[in-house]
Amino acid sequence: MNNLEDFANGPPVQEPADPELLDQLEEEPDAQPMIPAASAAVPVLNGGQQSDDSDSEFDVLDEGPIEDVAEDNGMEDAVNENERANAPGDDGIHHAPEDDGIHNAPEENQMNEEPENNEMDDEPQNDNAPENNEIDDEPQNDPEAIENVEEPRVQQKKTGRARKSVRKGNNMWLTTRGNKNRSKNNCLQFSLKPAEVAEKKVFLKKMQELMLHRTANGDMMYKPGCKEFLEIFAQHEHLLRNNKFKIKVWNDSKEYNKKLGNFNVPHLFKTSKDLRLRAPDINFQNVVTFLWESDDVLVINSMTRETTKMSMKSFLDTFNEERGDQALNMLSLEVSKLETINKELEEVEYVRNVSMVSILERALAARKDKLMRHRNDANSARELPLVKKMMKEMPRYTKFVLVSMEKSFTDTHVDMSASSVFYHVDEGRKVFYVAPPTEANLKMYKDVELGKKDVWLLEEFWDQWQRIEIKKGQTAMLPSGWLHFVWTPEDSIVFGGNFLREEDLERHIEFTELEIQCQDHGTAGLDSEFLFRKFYPLLFAYIQYVVLPDIEEFPLVPNDERLTALQVFAKLEGKPDEDWMSTSEQNRIVELLRSEMAKVAIEDNEPSTSQGRLSLASISEPKNKKTRNH
Repeated sequence: MNNLEDFANGPPVQEPADPELLDQLEEEPDAQPMIPAASAAVPVLNGGQQSDDSDSEFDVLDEGPIEDVAEDNGMEDAVNENERANAPGDDGIHHAPEDDGIHNAPEENQMNEEPENNEMDDEPQNDNAPENNEIDDEPQNDPEAIENVEEPRVQQKKTGRARKSVRKGNNMWLTTRGNKNRSKNNCLQFSLKPAEVAEKKVFLKKMQELMLHRTANGDMMYKPGCKEFLEIFAQHEHLLRNNKFKIKVWNDSKEYNKKLGNFNVPHLFKTSKDLRLRAPDINFQNVVTFLWESDDVLVINSMTRETTKMSMKSFLDTFNEERGDQALNMLSLEVSKLETINKELEEVEYVRNVSMVSILERALAARKDKLMRHRNDANSARELPLVKKMMKEMPRYTKFVLVSMEKSFTDTHVDMSASSVFYHVDEGRKVFYVAPPTEANLKMYKDVELGKKDVWLLEEFWDQWQRIEIKKGQTAMLPSGWLHFVWTPEDSIVFGGNFLREEDLERHIEFTELEIQCQDHGTAGLDSEFLFRKFYPLLFAYIQYVVLPDIEEFPLVPNDERLTALQVFAKLEGKPDEDWMSTSEQNRIVELLRSEMAKVAIEDNEPSTSQGRLSLASISEPKNKKTRNH
């Protein structure tokens, strides 16, 4: 539950490598993730926002064959050209054409560049939809590749589930062939081949046998991340994929807001230009020049799970030394206060727009300016020091620099306060294995964290893990509550961050309380260093400086879309011993919110189309709210 890779069952361990999996998906802005029918869906707060997606967070698969054919003029030639270009290379993996439109043969041993069997979901018939595609689940038992391209637009024929039409986009083509299954909402499935199914069973058996070894005290002898564990894991980790739910993979990041949608499934952007992430040119040769200011950093040896503090120079020097049985992993360096890098590193734009911390910071900056203009007023003079204090002590978690040795491994966890994550690989590779936040999954996770159950979560969710490989220059975004563990197949430098969203506030509070319980009971190896600092003071300040001013400007109306998120804020009660506000002041602020909400009647679940913003987070948009018409 630490930052990006976090501590779950002990100190963090790290991340996976590179096989022929994840490219199972292509883009479709409104597609939903898939889980087994037996899994219970966890409702996600939308902050009142409406979605084109289905009502449930995870849809149940409705299997059925579908035949794909090319229908545009000239497509036959494109298909033939693509078939010639996609002949398997030495690695046996079929690769997509490059962005320049030239179909290149795959490089030797290049895993997962465009894995075997990539598919495209049908997009709704909407000319305004982003011209990009979510790489969807791979076709079943198809030995041939699906050509995946930069920005094709796909439309579903109205005559049922028989075909896809393929349209030209950015001088590139998408062609599909092979046997597929899809659900009612056009979600294609991926299935392991029979030989892989058998291999995955052997993989699990090997892992189970390894974990059975115990010390005299009954502790696990070979813990996840140790040398013996990694010898088995590295051989078979590419099999940790399934046909139960999907992850969205995008060839570019244009119109990322449409692609992210409600942001309730993981996304991988193969190029990050339009995410507006700004980062310095860092590599292993010059990284010390950017990080030399930092104090001693917390470093974890994934193989032994030992944690130590080292100077930055000493830590980086170990990358050039004989490593032996160590895989050092630096996960907790947030660089907002380091002048040498802070100004050159900027989070992805989406995070700046929706992060509750970022929204509050902007609101406080505006309030400070107003108070400064009226500082001779007695009320302003009293409030100004508090606003300055909040700005100075604001918890910042969106500018992490993670430096990891090859073979680093982080065991299963949910990030602190169930915060969402963005993760940009600057050097090397990382592999995430994710499982959806179903009610059953989260209950199991909580029981393990609280010491109520003694099970190994990697094994417990064995058939749910979905593999996401993040290569150099790519950016992954993981929503709130998704369970994950991470493997580092080669030395890596990563820029990333954690952020809270109003839409996920209920889950943020739920997991913050879980972490406090774990800390109080001494379970899960947590201490205050790995909790989201000033979580509750942040929420009360958010009500005072963001929520209430917004209601004042746009009064609530019956069935207002904002009420969903406001109901969560209204349940808060003052917390003792908080230095931003007294408990009585916190309660006063919440009572003000409740009184505003009491002025309107919640008649039904349908949102009003009257005034009021679509989401409180839209305060982050650089627009004149006065002119907005909702």
